[in-house]
Amino acid sequence: MSDQQRLVNLHRQGLLNADLAKELNLSLATVKRWKKRLQLGVNCPDNLLGRQGERFVLAEAGRLSLPASHSGPHHHPYDLMIAGQRVDVKTASYSPAYSGWRFRLPRERSSFYSSARRTPKAYERDCDWLALVGLSRVERVPAFLHFVRPAATLTNVTLHPADFPGGFTANWGDTDLTTSLRPAA
Repeated sequence: MSDQQRLVNLHRQGLLNADLAKELNLSLATVKRWKKRLQLGVNCPDNLLGRQGERFVLAEAGRLSLPASHSGPHHHPYDLMIAGQRVDVKTASYSPAYSGWRFRLPRERSSFYSSARRTPKAYERDCDWLALVGLSRVERVPAFLHFVRPAATLTNVTLHPADFPGGFTANWGDTDLTTSLRPAA
């Protein structure tokens, strides 16, 4: 069996890049290059949170019969297009340190290649809405969806269970996402 086939098999088992490199006696750079060529995704649970949140928002939009789609390639200024509106999805796990969910809104996009390749991120310019998806404490499945307008001064948003005395519900009605197409009856 070739090293590339072994990489595919080990990746399917959930090994992370460093573990793949060690197991195959390859450099980390070679593992990343092969994974890119073989179109293998990531296995790191924290890196998968964003995609999980995007899938949840797409499913919720579909449930409301709103037209929704992915925006395009990785590092696109926004994640989804819902009813003609640009939506950037942020996903966070519950943090005991904050007694809630802390959504980080960095002002620049980092690059794995060099600090010189960082690109500015202006949420107020790049999207119409931020969709904040909070994952449940134990199962790490979506527990709530909350929309906020992006603001130039926003760097982090922390939500607490007490912020929603009636329980967590998606606030689609507070947005203009539903005005362009009403949900089916």
